[in-house]
Amino acid sequence: RKVISVIVLLLTISSLFLHYSNPKQTIITQEAYNDLKNISGVIRNPDKTIIFTRHGMEWWIVWELRTKMAHFNIPIDNEILSKYDDILFLTQKQGVNNLYPIKSISFIDPDVPENNELIYSSAFYDLYRFIE
Repeated sequence: RKVISVIVLLLTISSLFLHYSNPKQTIITQEAYNDLKNISGVIRNPDKTIIFTRHGMEWWIVWELRTKMAHFNIPIDNEILSKYDDILFLTQKQGVNNLYPIKSISFIDPDVPENNELIYSSAFYDLYRFIE
């Protein structure tokens, strides 16, 4: 028992040390987050809006914009068209992409369909509305 207790204690202490010596970075910078908050002004009905975006932006969109989100590989079918009034595509133009444990990789944004309308553009983001 003592040996197992000591091993568990050492593993716990070492994992805490590793966690605090190498904390997880946020996926977007503070400037990009502030810019994301501005997008809420162009969203007409958050409850009936879905935003297609890159991996890593899911939590930020749901938290700040109060919409649903989807990854870019989900097809726009009749179910999505009937469920949501607005189908939006968010692309990120600049900033960092810190996906843990990788330090920084390039953005892999969704492909924006040709039938779209640019409804928001800034230094960090472009937001497009899908037009049926």
